[in-house]
Amino acid sequence: MPDSLCRLTVASCTDDAHRAVDLELPANVGVGELVPQIVDLVHRDSTPTPGLDWVLSKLGDPPLTESESLYDNDVRDGDLLVLTTTEPAPAERSSCDPCHAMAAGRTTAPRMLPAIACELLGGCGAAVLAWPAAGVAISSRIVVGACLAVAAGVGAVIIRRLRGDPLICVTLSLIAVLYAGATGFLTVRTGTAVSGLLLASAAVFAAAILLLRMTNCGRTCLTALAAAAVLVSATAAAAVSWGLQLSAGGATLVGLSLATLGVTPRLAMAFTGITPDAAPNVRRCHQTLTGLVAGSSAGGALGAIAVAVGEVRDAGSAFRGTSFIAMVALVLLLRVRTHVDATRRASLAGAGVLCLLAGFAAAAVAAPGHAHVISVLAASTGAAALGSIVRQTVSPIALRTVEVLECVAIAAVIPMACWVGGIYGWARGMNLI
Repeated sequence: MPDSLCRLTVASCTDDAHRAVDLELPANVGVGELVPQIVDLVHRDSTPTPGLDWVLSKLGDPPLTESESLYDNDVRDGDLLVLTTTEPAPAERSSCDPCHAMAAGRTTAPRMLPAIACELLGGCGAAVLAWPAAGVAISSRIVVGACLAVAAGVGAVIIRRLRGDPLICVTLSLIAVLYAGATGFLTVRTGTAVSGLLLASAAVFAAAILLLRMTNCGRTCLTALAAAAVLVSATAAAAVSWGLQLSAGGATLVGLSLATLGVTPRLAMAFTGITPDAAPNVRRCHQTLTGLVAGSSAGGALGAIAVAVGEVRDAGSAFRGTSFIAMVALVLLLRVRTHVDATRRASLAGAGVLCLLAGFAAAAVAAPGHAHVISVLAASTGAAALGSIVRQTVSPIALRTVEVLECVAIAAVIPMACWVGGIYGWARGMNLI
């Protein structure tokens, strides 16, 4: 067993003193505990310089390990130890620092939030600009809208060229499209609001296609806007030419939207020029298809909402309007199963739900005495929607039944649209028989 005391010499070499002291130190005590006492003994006649670390080392060797004893550091009787000072190491943040751990585990805000806020504020500005009751002169509003549309479009192109950030580029492109539509609506100073809607939808289509060609970014969003704008333009042109009422215009828009929805795959392939050998264009074709489906779904929902508003205005059309809206919602919801892309499925489902909401709201306003029945139907429909969450095996007979139901619903849309649009009443009034 080694001796508990170690007899050695400690030499101190500092800027103001050089001395050596013979000491007897405990051999089994950590060096870190002995250093303060050794400093007090060696420099008892002077004041050590503050802010420095004192270390012990053998002559020509690195400093002793402070967590170990003299015996563990291989210090024996008669050894010479040198007491020197070193600059303290700069403070470093340890990985086990609670503050550092909390900062590393923070939840960053998604980048979509600023983009959504920008879109909402831009849409609000475009709506305020196009609002007919605004007190500013029409010419001033047209100039402001055109300048904002051009500025947003140029900004989108510059951001795409310099930074390549698709989120900022798409956000600015959408704002440019909104202000282009507002400017087009304001440009028509005479006539009804339908004339302004015709030019506004045409401006939206032109701006969306132009920005898509110049930025090559946001293909899905801009294609959806362009598709919806074309459908609205065609409906507005028919309304201006033939003087269609709101319900008839909504039914026309629904018919055009559902017809477009049935040919969206062929349109996407034609627009992108995809062939069996053109594999690099597959992603672009899928994005175009998603935009066409979203735009057609939005057009169908807008048409159903127009029919619902017309139903509220005309109390006599409550039953036919509600039946038509329910049929449109059924068609849109049944089309969800034909797509695997999440965005396309969400677009169809969202449009179908909007149709149902518009139908229930219009029915409640038109027939307040049957509010309890409408409430039960709305709750039952919402509960039935939960069935899509449960993954269950469906028999081939059930799948075939759903396919037949979808075909029947699609076939029923056209005659019901003629009913809502007043075609049957018009034909009856001609007294052909």
